[in-house]
Amino acid sequence: IDRLLQFLQNASVPCALFTLGVTVALRPFTQVPWKVPPLILIKLVAHPVLALILMTAFGPFDPDWVKTVVLMAALRRRSTCSCWRANTTPGWSPRPARC
Repeated sequence: IDRLLQFLQNASVPCALFTLGVTVALRPFTQVPWKVPPLILIKLVAHPVLALILMTAFGPFDPDWVKTVVLMAALRRRSTCSCWRANTTPGWSPRPARC
């Protein structure tokens, strides 16, 4: 059973990357709305910088934890996207567990 679990463990990342690639490749892409670039800039730059400032302001944390928080701040979160869309799109409601 250990060998089976090791095979599954080794296959999980390539399968996830393949699924992500297929999902992105099949998504129709016509044009970028004007409001997307500022949101990307905020998410990839401002949010991690704010996380770094807050981590350094609220105490001495292990440097590995600070790096993890900054990296997590730059990652895309489906739950935050769903909550934003639910609050801005009339008639759209996400699954309750997401917000």
